[in-house]
Amino acid sequence: MQKPKSTCRVCPSARSAELERPLDRVPFLEEEEDDGNARPVAGVFDRDRLHPAALFRMYAAIKAGRLRLVATNSDDAAVLQQHGISYYDNVARAAQLPDHIPYFSGEKLLIHLAAHRPHRVIDGDITCIDVADHVHVYVMATHRAAHFFRQHAPKNARFVLVTHNSDANVDIDAAAALPTGLVAWFAQNARSVADPRVRCLPIGIANSGWPHGDMHALAAAVVRSQHAKKKQVCYVGCDVATNPAERAPLKRALERKYTWQNQRLGYAAYLDKLAQYRYCTCPAGAGVDTHRFWECVYLGVAPVVKRSAWSARWREVVPEMIEVAAWSDVPAAIASAERARRETKSDAKISDVRYWRDQILEAARNATSSLYGSPVTHVHHCVVSDSADHPVLKQMCADARDLGWHGGVRVLCEDGMRIGHGVGHGMKILLLQRFIADLPDDDIVLFTDAHDVRVLGRALDVLTRFKQIGARIVFSAEKNCWPDAHRACEYVASACGDSEYKYLNSGAFIGYVGDLKRLFAEHAHEPLDYTTDDQRFFTTLYLEHQRESARICLDTQCRLFQSLFLAHADICPTSLVNRAFGTRPLVWHGNGGNAEGDPFFNHVVCAMRV
Repeated sequence: MQKPKSTCRVCPSARSAELERPLDRVPFLEEEEDDGNARPVAGVFDRDRLHPAALFRMYAAIKAGRLRLVATNSDDAAVLQQHGISYYDNVARAAQLPDHIPYFSGEKLLIHLAAHRPHRVIDGDITCIDVADHVHVYVMATHRAAHFFRQHAPKNARFVLVTHNSDANVDIDAAAALPTGLVAWFAQNARSVADPRVRCLPIGIANSGWPHGDMHALAAAVVRSQHAKKKQVCYVGCDVATNPAERAPLKRALERKYTWQNQRLGYAAYLDKLAQYRYCTCPAGAGVDTHRFWECVYLGVAPVVKRSAWSARWREVVPEMIEVAAWSDVPAAIASAERARRETKSDAKISDVRYWRDQILEAARNATSSLYGSPVTHVHHCVVSDSADHPVLKQMCADARDLGWHGGVRVLCEDGMRIGHGVGHGMKILLLQRFIADLPDDDIVLFTDAHDVRVLGRALDVLTRFKQIGARIVFSAEKNCWPDAHRACEYVASACGDSEYKYLNSGAFIGYVGDLKRLFAEHAHEPLDYTTDDQRFFTTLYLEHQRESARICLDTQCRLFQSLFLAHADICPTSLVNRAFGTRPLVWHGNGGNAEGDPFFNHVVCAMRV
């Protein structure tokens, strides 16, 4: 009778009784706070099914004491706890290796791709990484690709697929119907592939949880090999049981010609031994690619492989590789190579995890450019709030997730901050300045109020409307000149035409980061502190630059923004179309309401489905 898999319940150190419940997915991976800490969520997990990224983050929480493991018996809990901390240590070490150890492994590629980018886990072990607006990179084990295509592949969007950490091979004939949105598929074990979108990805070395996944040992062996003479000819030896159909003929053909290496060595000793040879046979194991092939590449040993469609894909970038039709041809092929004395070596970049990370990200970014005709631009939506529990802010964050906003809504706050009833609005400006200080100048920031705004469009839709307006900074416009009615005469009539929406509203605006930085720098002399009124501050800035329409303008046609004060009669409540201009704004601001807020905003806009 097969022993059932041991599962453990992951519980927060506190409040476990009220939160203890089973989950299908990885605990807290989709429940992470902006500060990187996990919400206390309980769940059942099976460590054999979890993705390395999931394990890494879970075990980080375990080691930090934020999670504890509760099992059916103490032995299971103790083993799993120790395994968790050990695995975390190994993965953390792989993630933090310095640049001079850029070796490739499946888990290290995932860590490099997901680092500093929003990502989530789908269906237990498929990692979805947000690289650009509406273009995602999906990372999964190779054997999960068919399930992904059936259940999760985007139907109307472009995406990049990365498959690794599996022994499964990828075989795709010319008639295979891959999704039309697939931009590129970076695949380990791409054995027979007719589709040009599929690119070979190295297996690299083993993940850090395995003895032969020690990157520090490999790095040290590489250094030693650079000073050692390769006196031996061909390293031959492998575990035949892994793939008898391929490896048994190798043993029969070569064990009398070369010494069959069958002793069990530690990883460092094995690498030092391998580095003494000029050639090494690399038969397929469970998959067509092997860790030994890439160990040879790192150590300057020429790999010898059976000729195949897979080897043809590596021929140009691993020129020292020798291909044979049969294993019995190895001695003659090596003799020919010895006579030729080729001083060839593989291109170092193809075994560097950073190269493949950049190739994958570039494929995703190019997909965005080809789709939308412009370079990829990150659009950040940020708000300032002293309460994360406000219902409108919660709805705004939920909308951002549903609409695929890159990074969701960034809520800016400061300890002890209080905003409301005309107090503390200067913090909006101060916190915005801090937020954009380290952002690239080409990024775009959508800044809105937090408790009376709803965004009903995708980031791409907002970006498109913004670019159609044409200015580098665009403010929402309203019908009321507030807080200083006497300044209405300072607005230039030509800037708004016949529109009644002619006055600046600072509850929603959008602009390029670089232009916002320059605008703030030019007006550093303006009084700005906790008590500053943000609308008065931005009105002063706008009025000084209002004739520079290519730099800063108001959305007087309500193409992107809709301020609702004095505007209810303009709006169709069923379609949210502004009848005056025939536009459907994407960012709705319920400004100027009573203490309970603007009723139209509360009962119509907030009830609208995204």
